[in-house]
Amino acid sequence: MKKLVIISIILISCAHLANAQTNDEIEFGYDLSGNRGLRQVISFKIIENSYADSTDADFQKLEFIQKNDYSEKIGDYRVSIFPNPTTGLIKIVINSTDEISNASIYLHTISGIEIYFEDKISNVTQLDIREKENGAYILTVLIGSKNKSWKIIKN
Repeated sequence: MKKLVIISIILISCAHLANAQTNDEIEFGYDLSGNRGLRQVISFKIIENSYADSTDADFQKLEFIQKNDYSEKIGDYRVSIFPNPTTGLIKIVINSTDEISNASIYLHTISGIEIYFEDKISNVTQLDIREKENGAYILTVLIGSKNKSWKIIKN
């Protein structure tokens, strides 16, 4: 009887997971030396279209769900970098109620050559790397005397 109950619970759990239709993707953050410093799981969930006037039964909407946001703390601030990988536009958000006055960003090639610098960035900054070659870059955010780095992939 115990085996039957356990098997039933496992089957119900599997059926529930199959209904969720999620695809998990794992992203990693890297420091300037290439060491992994951040692991994040992102889920994409397919949901039904809720438009009443739509006649296309196969129409589905892709909903982006982040289980762990792609962000890290730098001192007292939470910094988010997205999207990564990117096609060229990167948004950098520093969560703070006050205007940030001592923040800077650096972008380096994977070989360490500085290709971009911006001093005194605001709480929300957009970095345009559309003109740069596809590949890996290191983005460093400096707030005061503390910094964090992310490996950015440009496709």
